[in-house]
Amino acid sequence: MSEPIIKEEVQQSIREDEGIDDEYVDEFIDILDAKYRDLEFDDELVSLTRMDIEGFKVIDELDVSISDRATIIHGRNSKGKSSFIEATRFNLFGRDNDDPLITRPINRNYKKLKTDGYWRKGRRNYQSTGRWSGIRAMKATISPTSSKIRGTVNTARRSNAPNQKSTT
Repeated sequence: MSEPIIKEEVQQSIREDEGIDDEYVDEFIDILDAKYRDLEFDDELVSLTRMDIEGFKVIDELDVSISDRATIIHGRNSKGKSSFIEATRFNLFGRDNDDPLITRPINRNYKKLKTDGYWRKGRRNYQSTGRWSGIRAMKATISPTSSKIRGTVNTARRSNAPNQKSTT
């Protein structure tokens, strides 16, 4: 998707959003034009192929392989469906300290949590690893075919996940 198409869609969303006062619409669009250049995203599908979770909310241990077909997550109440989604989000983005959904993500039976997400984009495979002990968070993206970390690791006490870099 090209920059003009992306900007057009965002501008249209801003104009149609009833939660944004009319007096701010032009200001938001000006900021968009001034700050965001060279926007381009490819249309190649990114898919989750496997998720390994340990100690996240109600999930003790879960290792799920996901096929290329549509996957439906279902089950009884309080059995881990939302925890699976939140663990996947944590795996991608880390922990946002202001997010009330992830205030106490570590399962009471564990001292730390871990998530290993296995992702595919085209023919490239990626592994995204998230760890958190309640004091320190670590987020790193590595290639499953390499032992080298290519990306960034953040061990700050209170932080969001860092930008991730592509690995091959």
